[in-house]
Amino acid sequence: EQVTEESFLKNMLYIRDVLKEVSHLGISAVVLKDPDEVIAQTLENWNIIFVDSRPIQDQVVALREILKLQIPAEKRKQLDYIDLRVEERAYYKYR
Repeated sequence: EQVTEESFLKNMLYIRDVLKEVSHLGISAVVLKDPDEVIAQTLENWNIIFVDSRPIQDQVVALREILKLQIPAEKRKQLDYIDLRVEERAYYKYR
């Protein structure tokens, strides 16, 4: 169980650093919803849903791409969430 907690913390720190570097996004809270599901709330008041069962790097790549290609910075304030739980997909919803 200790390894799982260390892995989880390492992944959360990685997500925080990548979001700050790439998208200038900050994280205000992280919630472990299910044993496998992590919800990160951004400082812009929308959520990113990650799954712990897939490599975090793959999910971050999908997040970078969707933010870069489909969601301009000015529309991010209207976001409700980006869902990265499905492999090779990223779903998003506006409020």
